[in-house]
Parts: sequence; structure tokens; C-alpha cells
Amino acid sequence: MPELKLSWLGPPFIELRGRPIKFEMRKVTALVAYLSLHMGEISREKIATMFWPENDQQHALGSLRRTLSSLSNSLDSISLDIDRETVGLKDRDYIQVDVDDFRQRIEKVNLHHPPEHTPGEEPLVCSDCMTVLEEAVGLYRGDFLEGFNLKDCPEFDDWQFFQRENLRSQLASALEMLVMGYEGRRTWDKALLHSRRWVSLDRLNEPAQRMLIRLYIHSGQRSTAVRQVEILIQLLKDELGQAPEAETLSLYQSLAPAEGSSNVRNESTFPISSPQKPEPLIKTKLFIPPLRVDRVARPRLLELLNAGSQRALTLVSAPAGFGKTTLLTSWVSHTHLPIAWLSIDEGDNDPVRFVSYLAAALESALPDIEGKFQGKFLTLQPSIQPAMTGLVNQLAAVIDPFVLVLDDYQFIHSAVVHKAVEFLLEKIPAAMHLVIATRTDPPLPLARLRARDQLVELRAADLRFTQGEAAGFLKQAMRLDLSIEDVSALETRTEGWAAGLQMAALAIRNLTKSHPTPQGLRSANRQSEIARFIHAFTGSHRFILDYLGEEVLSHRTEGIRLFLLQTAILERLSGPLCDAVTQGQGSQAMLETLEKENLFLIPLDHERRWYRYHHLFGELLRYKLEEMMARSSELDKQDQPTLEDLHLHAAQWFEDQNLPDEAIRHALA
Repeated sequence: MPELKLSWLGPPFIELRGRPIKFEMRKVTALVAYLSLHMGEISREKIATMFWPENDQQHALGSLRRTLSSLSNSLDSISLDIDRETVGLKDRDYIQVDVDDFRQRIEKVNLHHPPEHTPGEEPLVCSDCMTVLEEAVGLYRGDFLEGFNLKDCPEFDDWQFFQRENLRSQLASALEMLVMGYEGRRTWDKALLHSRRWVSLDRLNEPAQRMLIRLYIHSGQRSTAVRQVEILIQLLKDELGQAPEAETLSLYQSLAPAEGSSNVRNESTFPISSPQKPEPLIKTKLFIPPLRVDRVARPRLLELLNAGSQRALTLVSAPAGFGKTTLLTSWVSHTHLPIAWLSIDEGDNDPVRFVSYLAAALESALPDIEGKFQGKFLTLQPSIQPAMTGLVNQLAAVIDPFVLVLDDYQFIHSAVVHKAVEFLLEKIPAAMHLVIATRTDPPLPLARLRARDQLVELRAADLRFTQGEAAGFLKQAMRLDLSIEDVSALETRTEGWAAGLQMAALAIRNLTKSHPTPQGLRSANRQSEIARFIHAFTGSHRFILDYLGEEVLSHRTEGIRLFLLQTAILERLSGPLCDAVTQGQGSQAMLETLEKENLFLIPLDHERRWYRYHHLFGELLRYKLEEMMARSSELDKQDQPTLEDLHLHAAQWFEDQNLPDEAIRHALA
């Protein structure tokens, strides 16, 4: 009987002697997962470098020692093999790892070579193998370490990614064999069950989709088969911008009803080679935004951008209103490098349109290649891949360094466009540097670029105004002459958020216009009034309400908005605490998503266990929450918890964690 059970397929789950345990630090869980899938010992230096890449070797090894001590205490010193040089797991006979169990079953089937299938004999996959395969797919609760990551450990992220993809590939093979086995036995219900799961792994996998369609046909579900193939055709067009394979089209044609029917589309309607009429380009999308004459000098950020030009990618990622575009236009005015600029909008999710604008932006900045791309990408069919390859090949011939800026990249949600940018990064020409400005982190290989030292990142913590920059902004841009104390208070209230400073300054200007100071007199009343306003400036101010409501909250799903509102009662947030307050699950994954999308969520530790909302954003959420609670009839209809319920859930959690002060505060709220 194993003493230690390690379940990594799906959200990580650990049992010690039949009792679930949860480590305080995420790195401990990650370390156990890493050790459990390596036979033998691993050097301490390798582990320290992987899990604490930001530290020098001495401090990284010190962090490893403390982590191993914590791990030994949690596991009662069993199963760990630790010496001065290496770390590993011992007594593996007493350890059960679901990943090992899954892989062993797959390997067992792969080693068995069944006889060639002929009619009347044993189906292609033998009964014993079918049983083993069912056990294997039953073990697969979800993807490897689902919902878990270490944001500051790129080497671990890469290892986790390759493990996950390898396991998904093995699952796909197992499902394919099960489908074939049940198809041969004409057991349609089980064949369909596993076929749907196979397709869910990759909806663009045409062989898997064709198998599902054929099973629908064989099981008498012809209309469902037609609908499935039409969904696939539309999916290929939307996601890849290409037509289906010939075998898929042939299968579709075979589903055509009696002659004269027009339900099945003719193959000629698919976008294979017929050109479409070129759409004129909007030239202003290629213009660099004008530089504000009243901008504030921010040399520390310009130095970071200059350093970034020596790498492949500079990522400027921060919430709305942090001055990303303003900073880049200021940097452009200081650099001598040619700049190709593209302002992204929702329409650029069309892959052909995106590549067309990309080519036009590059031509506008690089005279040597002018005219070489013009018009060639407007009729791309069936895939943009050849166009991207041609683009990279042309750019490879450019000798002098240049920069491509993609501004407002948060509008891109097309997987095809993301893949095109990823291809550009992987094959980036020597002379090129890419800058992406976005409100949300793009699904690009950022961890890999960090590990290769090919990424420079500017985030909200970098972009927030210092007190000196805030003073310069308020005086130069907003024409306000405030005292040092007022500037400091305002910078503290807004946490250096540029848009927040601007909205506060506008409100102060309106305040001074409505209460003018007599000429030649210094009004103590005016200074006192400004100080009172700054102290009272909150997220419920109408300027903040309008801005964040329009720019942030209105673009989120109902589920995200509800999570934000219900957790706004908390001064600090963690996954387990938010689960308790919302009476739901998956809050840790939600918090990580909110952080990735730059939703004014600030991490309080390197482990990403505790967070808080930006002060003004939190105040806005609490205002919106009280507003929602006031609509009692709508509340009853939605069957949501009351404000008192939320506080009581929080109080109970804090009491269970032996944190009496916070428990009392919420109980009395």
C-alpha cells in the first residue's frame, strides 16, 4: 500500500497515508512534481537554478535548503533522499504517481503487437489491451498540473509544458486505439464517447474529426454527422483561414442527400484559390501617434526600452490608463532606429488583413523593401503561413536595425494571428526588434524568451509614476501647482496610475474653477479644500466610475464581474479564501487569470498566494457591489448571496485559519 500518492493529472492532489495535504508554497508542490518524475538524484545546483532563477547561486541554494526543510516536515521525512550535493525521492515502492501509472499502461499496450485484423477474427485492438487503455484514460483527470504554474520560473514552465504536451499526445493515441477497437466491435456508444474526447483535445485535428463523423454515420445519426462536418469547416476557416483536407470534403460530399438538394455546399465555395477584392488599407493605423508636447520625461523607462532593443521582444503589459502608448511614442522620438508602427483593432483578427497591415507597416519604415509586399497578402489562400515565411525571408535581408511596434495587442484573440506573431518571434531576423503594447499578456512563448534572455518586460509596477514624475505630470500636463504634501497624497491614493492622476487633476481643476482664489491672495481655504478632496478621492468618483466601467468592467464576462464584486470585500485575496467567500472552486486559477489580464490585481508575494486589488479599483468594485445589493428584487432573481453572507463566509475562513483579527472584522462588518 503506497504511503504517498501524487496525482498530477488534473489539479495537483497529494495524499499522505490516506490524508490530503497541501503545501503552503507553490514551489514546494512544483518541486515534488519535478522530483517524482525523475529517476535518481538531481544536483542541488540544477534545482536551485530552475526554481530561483532571479537569485545568485548562494541565495538560490539557501532558498532550496529552506524549501527542503519545509518539505521534510510536511512529509514526516519519508520518501526524501537528501545529501549535500543531490536531492531525490527514495522508497519509490511506497510512492504512487498517477503519471507513471498512466504511462506504464500506455507502454504496455504499445509493446503488445496484435495480429492483423481480418473479418471474422479478433478486432484490431485486443480485449486485454482495451481494458488497459480504459484504465489509462480513466487515470487522466485533466491536463498535467492543470491550473498550476510558477510565474517566475521559466525553466520549470518549459518542463511543465513539454510534460503536458507529451501526456496529451499519449492520451490522444490511447483514445484513437479505443475508438478503433470499439468501432471494430460495432460498440457505437463507447466509440462515440471516446471519439468526442479525442476531438476535444484538438478540434482542428481533421483525422479525429473524420472518425467522429463516420461514427455518427454508422450509428444512424446522419444529421448530426452533417452538423459536425459543417462545424469543422467553419472552424478551419475561422481559426486557420484555410479549407478542409480533400478527404474531409469527400466525406462531406458523401453525406449529400438525393439529387437536387442544396444542403451540402459545393467544394468550389471553399476559399482555395479564388482571389478576393483587395480591401483598402486605413493609413492612420500605420501612423505613429503624435507626441504630446506636455509629456513628462521618464528617462528610467527610456533606458529600459533602449536595453530591450538588443533583445527579440519588449513587452509593455499593464492595465488601461498606465500610459503605454504615450511612453512608446516618447521613446520613438528619442531613438534613431526606423520604426514600423501598427495600431491593432478588432478587425485585425482576420489573418489576411493582419498580415496585409503588417507588411504595409514594414514597407512604410524600410525603404529597401518598399513595394516587395504590396498587394501580395490581400488574396492569401488557403493559409497565411507561406506569406509569413516570405515576409521573414525578405526581412532577413535587411542589414540595419529596425523596430516593429504592435500597439493595443489586447484586441487580438485569433489563434491564427497569435501563431503568426509567434512564428515571427521564433524566426526573428537579426536586425529586427519587436515591441508589443497590451493590456493582457499575449499567448506567446514568454517563458522561453525569458530563459533565453530575449525578453524585456515593462509592467504596471514599472509604469506607475514615482512621486517626482507625478509632480511633473500634474504641473506640466495638468497645469496644477500643488504642494509636495498634496502630490504625495495623490500619488499614494492613485498608486502612480496615470489615468487616475489625470482624472483626479481634472476634478481638482473643476474644483478650483468653481471656487476661484482672489487675485494676489494665497487661499488657505483653497489648499484645505484640495487636501480634503484628495483624501476623499475614491473609486466611486464619477470620473473613475465612467473610465473603469467603460474600459475595464464592461469587457468582462458575467462570471468574472461577479467574482470581482464578491471578492471586493477582502483587503487581501488568496485562492482558498476566495473559494470560501464565493462558495465556489477554481479561485486560484481565476486570480492567476486576472493577474495575467492585468485587471488591477497586485501580487503580495513571489509565490502568487496572496493578492490585493489596486486601491481605486477595489473601491470601485465595493461601490458596484453595494449598488448591486441595493437592487434587492434583481438580487432575489439572481439568487446571489447577500453582503452579510459574503462577510460571514470570510469570517469563517479566517477563524479556521486562526486569524482572529480579520475574522472579527468581517463578522462585525
